[in-house]
Amino acid sequence: MTNTQFYHHRPLSSPRFIRVVDLQPARSSKAPIKCTLSEVDLDSLAFPAPYEALSYVWGDRVGTIPVMCHDKQLLVTPNCRDALLQLRKSSRTRRLFIDAICIDQREGGSSQEEREQQIKLIGQVYAKAAKVNIWLGPSRKFTSRLFKLMKVMHWRDKPKEHWFADPGPLHAVVKRAISIHDNMHSKSSSLGEEFRQVAEYPWFTRTWTIQEQVLAGDACLVLCGNQQMRWVVFRSALDSLRFLFDFSAIINGTAENLRSRIALKYELNRASKQDPATSYEPTFNIAIWMATRNLNSTIPQDKIFGIYNLITQLGIDVPEPDYSMTEADLYEKTTRAIILATGSLGLLMLCTRPDSDENLPSWVPDWSTKISTIAFPDLGVINPFINKDYDSAKDTRVTQRAIQQGILSLKGVIIGNIDFLSGPPYIEMLDGDTYPRFYAFADACRRWCQRVASSSPDPNVMDAVRRTLLFMFPRVSAPEYEAQQSYDKFASFDAWYDLMLYPDCAFLNVADLMARAERHRQSLNPRNWDPQMDPSVELISLIFNGYDRKRLDEPQNEIPYTIASSANYALMILDTGHFVRGFYGCKQNDVVALLAGSEVPVALRPDGSGRCKFVAPLYVDGIMFGEAWPEDESELVDIVLV
Repeated sequence: MTNTQFYHHRPLSSPRFIRVVDLQPARSSKAPIKCTLSEVDLDSLAFPAPYEALSYVWGDRVGTIPVMCHDKQLLVTPNCRDALLQLRKSSRTRRLFIDAICIDQREGGSSQEEREQQIKLIGQVYAKAAKVNIWLGPSRKFTSRLFKLMKVMHWRDKPKEHWFADPGPLHAVVKRAISIHDNMHSKSSSLGEEFRQVAEYPWFTRTWTIQEQVLAGDACLVLCGNQQMRWVVFRSALDSLRFLFDFSAIINGTAENLRSRIALKYELNRASKQDPATSYEPTFNIAIWMATRNLNSTIPQDKIFGIYNLITQLGIDVPEPDYSMTEADLYEKTTRAIILATGSLGLLMLCTRPDSDENLPSWVPDWSTKISTIAFPDLGVINPFINKDYDSAKDTRVTQRAIQQGILSLKGVIIGNIDFLSGPPYIEMLDGDTYPRFYAFADACRRWCQRVASSSPDPNVMDAVRRTLLFMFPRVSAPEYEAQQSYDKFASFDAWYDLMLYPDCAFLNVADLMARAERHRQSLNPRNWDPQMDPSVELISLIFNGYDRKRLDEPQNEIPYTIASSANYALMILDTGHFVRGFYGCKQNDVVALLAGSEVPVALRPDGSGRCKFVAPLYVDGIMFGEAWPEDESELVDIVLV
């Protein structure tokens, strides 16, 4: 019996060298996988370098499948083995960069130092590769048919005059394929399931894969079993196909990942095209940081190290890979680097947390956790403040100030304190029973509206109330109420607000409404209502759930729905009289401030030592576009976040 000999990597000759693997050919798929390693000087290579790179997901943390490297065993993961079998040629050697083989993966000592050094080079490795092979995984039953459909979808989106611009499918083939697609409804179930499975391949959700593809650009080939497709075709087809099948809650996560890749590529192109005579100023793009936070990594530090090359190419000086650095220290230094490089406090949008985290400063995102903003964006923490063109601090920037661990020193202006707050418990998902949830939010709305009515007799306050309640959807405009058509206009904003004031409604027929509510109550399962509940709450729930929807035109019906969809955002009134919406974690007496570098007002919680914890971004009616920002910046005060 012979002893098994395992391959051990020799130290690299230079920190700027990398290893490439020469995958030996085999005519049989059952033949053992054999390879050799050699060093190359990365600095001596130009695009396209004489190697291809593999972008894939390890699957397992450590290798368990032996391959022969220099006639000795090297353990790889099953997914790596599957990719090697697919990439292996029958008659010629194939030169590749595969991280699990080319980088010494042993723990500790010089092996860890090598990994940290190689991480700094990964961006150039993939950018210079002649081609990047994206390995999704083994094919399934309908993969072949799905890939054909995806190629059709790519051509379908092009004008017919461009069908011959590519030496690929001929006009007649494409026309026939589209005809097949248009008549495949009976087969959509099996294809839809296959599409769901492809979109859920782990490759789309891993941190490392995003920079491997983005830095390679369009020089990528997608492989799924023995099926293959150019990345540019795959990306556009996947984005189109997600509208065909009813898997939006699952597929949209993949769509978000694709959009973040496009946003990153745009920023990289902008940086590379910058006039050398002028300095490149990174801009803050929240889509990038949202997506990267939602990616997966086995090691918490890899949430940053896995995109290290992307961040540095964007001109952001983040810490170099060092696995001895604590997770908290890495996240703080990365956050500070992004803030100082972009001059923006946009990352605060990712710092709102349902529960406090004492392990991190309040202004540092917890990159190790995900935030759901895709499946149910109306219940997300940050979505309402994105792409709204708010400019509460008049396009000011964060400036470099003394750095102290755990502290972010800023300039700003204090607006006031939260004097009144009304909000229901936190809602994680729009699933299960909706009635108790809507009851709770309806009651919160009613209490806020009644407080407004009792403290603000000014008839012009209605516009401010409307803007505040509908802050997530500024496009919605409520039709004017017409007394002679009271029920047809029941869902208009004025009527909805009047209902909130029950029993002191100004023009709604309370008796008629109560009768409608009772009929609605009797139609419900008894577990969905509380006999002791205030009738007005039942009425509000009736409207939220679209009762008698056919009587309501679209603009009217949208109003109660949009108000209910922001259920995680409490309704507040400041001691200055301003109306406010903010994430439910806000509390009475929290301070509302404007900060240089922030597009929106924020809620802060004093800690008793002259410093504050960040709580949440806010909508504060009347100051979202710089109305409260002082013309003379000497009026700004020091605000310290911890």
